[in-house]
Amino acid sequence: GRTTNDELVAAMERLRGEGADRFVLDLRGNGGGLLDQAVQVSDDFLGAGLRIVEQRGRTARNSAVFTATSAGAFERVPLILLVDGGTASASEIVAGAVQDHDRALIVGQRTFGKGLVQTQRELPDGSALRVTVARYYTPLGRLVQTPYDTGGPLDAYFATKRDRERRDRGLLLRDLIDEVPDSLHYRTPAGRVVIGGGGILPDVLVTDSLTGTLRAVLRSGEETTLARALVDTRRDDLLARFPTAEAFARGFAFTASDRAWRDAHLATRLTSARADTAWAADAPAWRRRLAADSHLLDVIIGARVALRLYGREAAQRVLLADDAVAREALLHWDDAAALARN
Repeated sequence: GRTTNDELVAAMERLRGEGADRFVLDLRGNGGGLLDQAVQVSDDFLGAGLRIVEQRGRTARNSAVFTATSAGAFERVPLILLVDGGTASASEIVAGAVQDHDRALIVGQRTFGKGLVQTQRELPDGSALRVTVARYYTPLGRLVQTPYDTGGPLDAYFATKRDRERRDRGLLLRDLIDEVPDSLHYRTPAGRVVIGGGGILPDVLVTDSLTGTLRAVLRSGEETTLARALVDTRRDDLLARFPTAEAFARGFAFTASDRAWRDAHLATRLTSARADTAWAADAPAWRRRLAADSHLLDVIIGARVALRLYGREAAQRVLLADDAVAREALLHWDDAAALARN
């Protein structure tokens, strides 16, 4: 949004006033937004004159190079960025800029790879055509966009991306780098190897632990329905037990009866509404598959409850308590601090 950078700087200044001297910027699931905000956010962390992103277009009018100014308020603080497959577009510009300049440590999964600039052309019949006029490149010259076959069907493009995500989960970072042609290997000023080929590959690869069963629950949105039902029926009790967001984050937990109610709801909703999928299988089978994710599903529902009762920050507190990617990131402050010093 148009106020993203102002909001970010205000939040970081508030935290710095409370004693924070290092920061984690979570860009997971952030599908991007305005180019000028991506440039300003990158500028907060980069020294004057450093390239942030290049827009290479079909014509000079659609081409531009964006560089950092001297206005950065956080150019020397240790910084870690969290990314995943939902990190796209403007968010990838930020991730690519700080990685290429050895400014921050990137932790998580490979980003989406959306680096196209498009313009809309109105047609005589009232329809419109979106035309790609430029592409985004990181400071080292890496193309952000994931390659695709011209004219190929869109579903095949996304199927290829899903296949790559599944493969990424089974490989080590070194394997992912080695499988990319040498022509797509780039060296940062500190000598680190980063790769092109679409998206931003993290410096520390942490695959999420979601099973296919839990992913299906989350895609269906049923965890939100369950949270809404909890708040609607037990609001007064929850507020009495947890008068503050901090108390909720520390003490909220599902009881055995809560889980039984949760599973019964999912059995009813998902086996009837998704008859064309694996959910149509008998309820005991998918309950067994869900059992491994039971605690994590509790956490996610708890975060949705916290969002309704106390707001967004409370929801984030609940999620962070069981966030494997964030926990792994916090083990790498020495690396982030070394990058900040250099």
